[in-house]
Amino acid sequence: MQKITLPERPDWRAHAEEVGFTFADMHGEPYWDESSAYALSLEQVENDIEDPSTELHSMCREAVAEIIASEELMTRLAIPDAHRDLVAESWRRGDPEIYGRFDLAYDG
Repeated sequence: MQKITLPERPDWRAHAEEVGFTFADMHGEPYWDESSAYALSLEQVENDIEDPSTELHSMCREAVAEIIASEELMTRLAIPDAHRDLVAESWRRGDPEIYGRFDLAYDG
């Protein structure tokens, strides 16, 4: 992995806000950083990022299968009673996830 220093794009903050990205700064600190990027090799992407992410996603899906079958787990996760059947039915139909994100640290 190689860190590459970049100049900020002109007017990126204004453009970000135009498309709904309103949290470029959070709690007085920059959240989005335009000053650098990272170049990874294909091997690093496939082996160190894609493979573990696929495994984590699979583990999450296994957990959901257990959660929807358990009132105790639904309660522990604070899934409202009124929504439990909807969540379980959506899972059984195979509805796609709306959004998923893994924030991972990489030291490779």
